[in-house]
Amino acid sequence: MERVASLFAGRDYFESLVSKQTRRCYIGQRVRVYRNLNKADYYSILAMSGVDKGKVVGYARCVCLESVSFKVSLKSRDRVLSQKRKNVHAFCEGLLTKAFVSPIRVDGLHYITYDPYKNSYFFCPITLEKYDQTVDNVVIQNSGVYI
Repeated sequence: MERVASLFAGRDYFESLVSKQTRRCYIGQRVRVYRNLNKADYYSILAMSGVDKGKVVGYARCVCLESVSFKVSLKSRDRVLSQKRKNVHAFCEGLLTKAFVSPIRVDGLHYITYDPYKNSYFFCPITLEKYDQTVDNVVIQNSGVYI
């Protein structure tokens, strides 16, 4: 089995170039993770604490979080529905534990997603079960979240 490289590579942080500035993501940092609208395969990682609070501090194709809550701004979702134009308004918030350069295997994990045209919350596309409670761990990659 192919091993996917960790962005942390033995350190407690990794660096990304964000708007011509090098920023750091730290293991254990409280972050918000959302789909990057300009880089389809990537997720943006926004710091919720530290010196870069409120700023994007990194990008990854696969992000693992713990103590995760699912957030959706209903006002911004309404704007998506009325304008038919994407904006960032849904994300996972939690503690950063891992990040990878490529997707990892998620065998046996439960898949959930978010689609503003279908629901105002994260949900399982098979059962339509709503996910708005805090969960212990998630893997965010491809087009969804794996619990």
